[in-house]
Amino acid sequence: MPLGQKLEVADEGYCYPRFISRLAAACLDLSFAVASIILIYILSFANTWYPTLGDALGVNRANEEMYVYCEQSGLFKVDDGVLNYFDSNTYEGFESPIKEFYFVYNAEGSTCPDPQKYEIKDYNVDILDLPEDPTRVSKSELFEFDVDDDGNIDPNKFGIIKRSLYEDGELNADSRRLLLTHFKNKYYETVDKLGASSYYAAAQNVIARGMSIVELICVGIPYIVFYFIIPLCLKHGQTLGKKIMKLALVTTKGNTISKYQISLRALPFVFVFGVFLLLDQLVYSVSFVVLVFMVSFGCAVFTKRKKSLHDLLANTVVTRLEDAEAIKEIEKKEKEANEKDN
Repeated sequence: MPLGQKLEVADEGYCYPRFISRLAAACLDLSFAVASIILIYILSFANTWYPTLGDALGVNRANEEMYVYCEQSGLFKVDDGVLNYFDSNTYEGFESPIKEFYFVYNAEGSTCPDPQKYEIKDYNVDILDLPEDPTRVSKSELFEFDVDDDGNIDPNKFGIIKRSLYEDGELNADSRRLLLTHFKNKYYETVDKLGASSYYAAAQNVIARGMSIVELICVGIPYIVFYFIIPLCLKHGQTLGKKIMKLALVTTKGNTISKYQISLRALPFVFVFGVFLLLDQLVYSVSFVVLVFMVSFGCAVFTKRKKSLHDLLANTVVTRLEDAEAIKEIEKKEKEANEKDN
């Protein structure tokens, strides 16, 4: 409702506040909740001398383990403690970390929790795309099997770049470009191989479970505090935003609201909160929350009683604090009068 417009009065005598006041109250409540969520999240993983939620759930330890796996795998470079993918303008820049992963990190007796003990033939098949059976025709356009001193194929030697790609003993620019593309793709496939390993997946599962609990706590506590406990404690079901904007709640018939109605009014937030946690993708979760907000926003603007979705459920109406106080005073006098009559 525009600021210059007169307040609309319900048949029951209370006034509908300006919509801008309701919107400001909702934004204030949301700001308090979001700030609390961020604070709880930061404290959950703070690097402090005391145990944090991240420590208790094993998330911090799992993150440290994953860091060690990545660092020791040879597939990442470490810059000031930060893991980064390798990047190179030559195929050798990607070939080297792949061999490090296959024959150093996954060697018997290495630091790998579950070394795969790869052999040269595994490298030839996985990375060079050579056939497992050396007698079969190779479909690789870049590599071929090496041969022994007698000119026979030797599957126990590393495959080599096809001789046909050399010109005067050197690889031409096109061949180097093809090799760069090939090894770059194989490098990222090898990184995926690390991610699919049993020990790495186990650490990821610990983090996923822990983060689900953290999300539940980070969002659940502010919700309970700002949308349930505070309205139960303050007058007329006020949230902090409503208290600041001098708004309050009454029943549709113009009576003081009960604790039951305050609790009922919080139920839609439980539904939205639950769906938000159940949806795996953050985009879907946020989209759902925005959709519900827009529907509730539309109800508050276009319905006759200016009710949002939770007001429709609890049979409540947002009004000015002075109107709610006046209704309470009237009910108090009526109660006193009835007691005198009795």
